[in-house]
Amino acid sequence: IEEVLAVDPSYNILNRLAAYSYYETEQYEKGIASITKFLGTAQPETILNSDYIYYANLLSKVNRDAEAITYLKKALEISPDDADIINDMMRIYSKMKDNLGVIEVIKLKISKDLATNNDYYSLGINYYTVKDWANADKAFATLAEKRSDFLPAYLWRARANANIDSLTEHGLAKPHYEL
Repeated sequence: IEEVLAVDPSYNILNRLAAYSYYETEQYEKGIASITKFLGTAQPETILNSDYIYYANLLSKVNRDAEAITYLKKALEISPDDADIINDMMRIYSKMKDNLGVIEVIKLKISKDLATNNDYYSLGINYYTVKDWANADKAFATLAEKRSDFLPAYLWRARANANIDSLTEHGLAKPHYEL
């Protein structure tokens, strides 16, 4: 690919292929350069969803995660129900320790009926981390309804309720500890 581009750089699609190849061979900076060149000269109708996904993955590999999210959002505009893109966004927000970003993505998954039990658990943990006790309780309550044998859901509900009622005036946590 590099040899053809060196002779005739007008075959822009080769920049796309080079970027994909560089990603697979862990040459991330070269991949970023290639996909940047491709997107800079490509006609909008020739840009594929996978171009944005590869670009995002390349950026994330070199810790440019905020930029990666931007390109995953562009990919999501093309394929709004693609669970893999949404999961990639959630993974990158988690890597960035951006709890509010994770919450936003999980709420998107819920709205598209793509959420798993693990997503409800993550939602509760992220709400708990940002000290939104009421929403943490709701997430863990939903998880407990969906999977009544999952004891950590009850424990986290109790913890969230202990924070809501930190002076134990109403005993909100007690029923969740008494299983």
